[in-house]
Amino acid sequence: RGTFLAYFATLKRLLKHFGKHRRAKTIVKKDWSDYRLKLLKLLAPNSASVEISKVKCVFHWGAEFDHIEPVNFGKSFARAPKKMVLKHMADGGKKLFTREEVLAILKAVDRQMKAAVLLAMNSGFGNSDLACLPEKALDLEGGWVTFARVKTGVARRVPLWAETIDAIRDWLPRRPKPVEKDVKGLVFITSTGRRWIGQNGRADRFLRLAARDYSDKVGNFHAFRLAGKAARLACRAGAALNLFLDVPWPTVQARE
Repeated sequence: RGTFLAYFATLKRLLKHFGKHRRAKTIVKKDWSDYRLKLLKLLAPNSASVEISKVKCVFHWGAEFDHIEPVNFGKSFARAPKKMVLKHMADGGKKLFTREEVLAILKAVDRQMKAAVLLAMNSGFGNSDLACLPEKALDLEGGWVTFARVKTGVARRVPLWAETIDAIRDWLPRRPKPVEKDVKGLVFITSTGRRWIGQNGRADRFLRLAARDYSDKVGNFHAFRLAGKAARLACRAGAALNLFLDVPWPTVQARE
């Protein structure tokens, strides 16, 4: 459903620009080039590139199923150049949480959010991954989480930090009783016993609550994942860490 809503938003923007009654076959290369320039002014380069890809996908689908004639977008209706993307990223700076911010967040959030934040930093899981994570994916005794990425299905097996294991163990007995069949067995659920991914198809509340005081740093949960990247890299080498906190934390044990 999240994908559907994303494409719906793309089509709304497209219709607003060209008009509801404009026939696809009347849109020429110059029109697509102008629309690309508008997208690049309206959106960040990466977002504009994604938008362009979605527009092409919609029109290719329409042509494939004979709803419209094939559309010639021309060479100019292309993704943003790499140089533009890199410059935009450099100008924006690194949107990472500092050690002090991570500590403050871990101290302020409840048990569920603490376990989720640590697991995201530990594993690199996104909010949708965590919202769909089943308890059976956790091996707390052995110290592993094995869970394929929700978006792509790519297999992942990640060693867990001792702090992550402790936080998850602290949370699991306190989970609310599920009120929906497909919620049973999930690690993280809402206080009303429902899935964190709501009817709108987005995990729009999940874990962003933890970042509410740092909206200038992050528009979603991605910065928490980046914050733990150095720790994850060192964890693979079995190194002892004191990168974040005054004490060696997270506690890393070498695992074969």
